[in-house]
Amino acid sequence: MATTAFSQAYGTATVQLTVDAISECVDSRALPPLTVLDRDEESAHRDLFLLNEPEYQGCTFTLRNLWPSEQSWLYLDDTGLHTHAIDREHESIAFMALSQVQVELIMDCDTDSTRSKRSVNTEPRLDHLGPYDYGDSTWLLGNTISHNPRRGIFNLIVNDINDNAPIFVGKEQEPIVVAYPIAELEERILPRALAEVEATDADVGENAAIVYWSREEVLAVSPHSGFVHVRNNARLENNTRLTILATDLNGHEQGLTASLQLLVKLIDTSHIAVITVQNAFLDDEKYIVGNLSASVGYEVKVLKSTVISEEITSETDETRSKRQAILSTGASLQLYVYGLLQQEPVDVQRLTEDINVIETVSIADIISLEDHLENLQICPSPGRDIALLVSTIVLSVLLFILIVVAAVWYFLRWRKNRNYEEFSDEASLGTRSDSPVSSPKPESFPKPRINIEDLKKSERRLQEMLQTPVEEVTVEPVAVPKPVESKINIPEAPIVIQSIDKLKDADESEEEDVFGERARDKRKSVVTFNENVEKIIHVEDPPDDSDFEVYRL
Repeated sequence: MATTAFSQAYGTATVQLTVDAISECVDSRALPPLTVLDRDEESAHRDLFLLNEPEYQGCTFTLRNLWPSEQSWLYLDDTGLHTHAIDREHESIAFMALSQVQVELIMDCDTDSTRSKRSVNTEPRLDHLGPYDYGDSTWLLGNTISHNPRRGIFNLIVNDINDNAPIFVGKEQEPIVVAYPIAELEERILPRALAEVEATDADVGENAAIVYWSREEVLAVSPHSGFVHVRNNARLENNTRLTILATDLNGHEQGLTASLQLLVKLIDTSHIAVITVQNAFLDDEKYIVGNLSASVGYEVKVLKSTVISEEITSETDETRSKRQAILSTGASLQLYVYGLLQQEPVDVQRLTEDINVIETVSIADIISLEDHLENLQICPSPGRDIALLVSTIVLSVLLFILIVVAAVWYFLRWRKNRNYEEFSDEASLGTRSDSPVSSPKPESFPKPRINIEDLKKSERRLQEMLQTPVEEVTVEPVAVPKPVESKINIPEAPIVIQSIDKLKDADESEEEDVFGERARDKRKSVVTFNENVEKIIHVEDPPDDSDFEVYRL
């Protein structure tokens, strides 16, 4: 059983011990049957096991390699078992799921006399074998250990440290040349990515977990797949150099970083060819491109790839053989490719001529991108045209219905407003002449808010004044002179009220309104009075009901 120091997680491993020999010793000195140690790589470690203890005096020790059989890292001296600096990336232990070194320590004493006893179970164990065969076991701790007090197994696990930076594939050919279509062509073919980069790390575990990134503002890099994309609305210039970075430790700031430079070449329709490969899918892209590059003698790269279905008629199904029917997948892979020779794009005419003579790839058709785009315009897809026509008709009908509904609604609303205006009170002549002028509303002023604190202060001051003793004041009588009366004769002026009827002499004219009634103009009077009038009371005579007639419309 093993337990971690911090998280206290534990694991168990089963070890089978069989008796291989019985030692008859006069003392109790013995070696531990199994010792498991772990140490970091790239550093020397001493005193893995001490042999200069008093209990081991008079004994000699021998070291035998178990795995790897030719290792020289672990060694013995007079003091004990030690190790030199171990490189975990060494080919003898680098491929192991858990890199480890195993040795056997044999102790011989002068007083030992040994008799051997064979194990009862002589059949070899095969249940420990697995996909990774490290000689006779996938996990060295699972080996059968022969029990002997004078022998001990020491298993040293080599811990990996982050001492190796990532390495980009193709770094030796830096800068890596990649092509990208010009801005006018980019929208028509829409490349899958600018490039796909890959890096490896000699470490294991988290030390080899790589994250891709870039400081370039025009690029967007997928952190795990390594696809390099051009951002929206970004424009690349010809012969632009871009830097891609890869950091281990999952991109941690303490991780090691490697860089790779890309050289961008802008291409147009004169450099791009469209290849159709029969019975192929996206999984076959790398294999096809590798064969094309090896056959033409220069590098062939892909801008875009799509899978298109093939139309197979019934006559073809009847004539082709059973083997052809099995091998045919009913789909083809269409590749938009370009060539690079000495870091320069290859002309499309030469590219198509070189690929046409290749026999290792089942190429159904190869044409230039310019011809491919012309064919798309001349021979459009019938299904797409029918769908476009149907959608156009439906939208036209819906638009016509909306226009008709809007026109009817507007006409009804206009007609209703017109009838209302003809028979409204505002349209009558009498109403327009008799309508009083609306008087303006008086302004409302906000009520002043009473300050409670000031009111309390005033009340306290008043109470203090009332509680203050009042001094007695002696008032002496003073003779007041008697007022002298005088009489003034004021002549009595008569109160004159003058009423002038300005409309008295006006001609009484009668006009008929829209309802055929005769309306008389109201008579207006002007009254003047002098300043001695204090109050005027105006009393109207109640109207005589006989002078009015009520009409119901």
